[in-house]
Amino acid sequence: MTLATKEQEGSCVMDTKKIGITRKNRGMAGFTGCPDEYLVIPPEMLVDGEIRRVDVIDDEAFWQCDGLRTVVIPGGPKLVGCSAFRDCGNLREVCLGDDIVAVGDSAFLCCYHLERVTLPAGLAAISSNAFTRCRALRQIELPASLRLIGDYAFEDCSGLEHVTVPEGVTAIGKCAFADCKSLEYIYLPKSLKTIGDDVFEGCSSLKEMHFAGTLDEFADTTRYNILGTSAALICSDAVVK
Repeated sequence: MTLATKEQEGSCVMDTKKIGITRKNRGMAGFTGCPDEYLVIPPEMLVDGEIRRVDVIDDEAFWQCDGLRTVVIPGGPKLVGCSAFRDCGNLREVCLGDDIVAVGDSAFLCCYHLERVTLPAGLAAISSNAFTRCRALRQIELPASLRLIGDYAFEDCSGLEHVTVPEGVTAIGKCAFADCKSLEYIYLPKSLKTIGDDVFEGCSSLKEMHFAGTLDEFADTTRYNILGTSAALICSDAVVK
């Protein structure tokens, strides 16, 4: 009979089957800290002679790693933790593997130069402040699996020009797209049940909001005057200007 050993490290539990990448062990995942680093997170790591599956990118694992330029997570981890890549000031591109189901609070907060993000096909939730102040981000494709966009998720992404929220999303949190000053068009699904206050506050270029349902259905979702914008609302049966 073999007993599985466990070791507590920060907020991450390691055993013979899985491991989380933390600030302490990130070098084992190939991280060097060199300028313009291209980092590919491995699905498995060798620890004390045992192969362990990478299950999570732990909270603050790569916080303020200014040398990172590209991050690729091809498979393995299911969660990008809170502030995992926060303040990575030179990060340009992120590709998240399809095993990831959630991006934690402030995961990419203040990655000012982030230009390209590939989200996983199975992503269910984008948490609060996940991409706040990613000002170089001009477009992002939200996957069909998405159900929740958290508070301030894309706040002050001042380069975003248009966004299509996929059918299936039921809630968009407060200020989720506030201060997206280049945003001109946004498409909202009929599945939407809840929209938080001031979602489009400060979106000075916003011209049109398209809602796939009727005006009455939109009224059930929110009070139009709390959205923080005077943009035209285009529903399936009416236009409000």
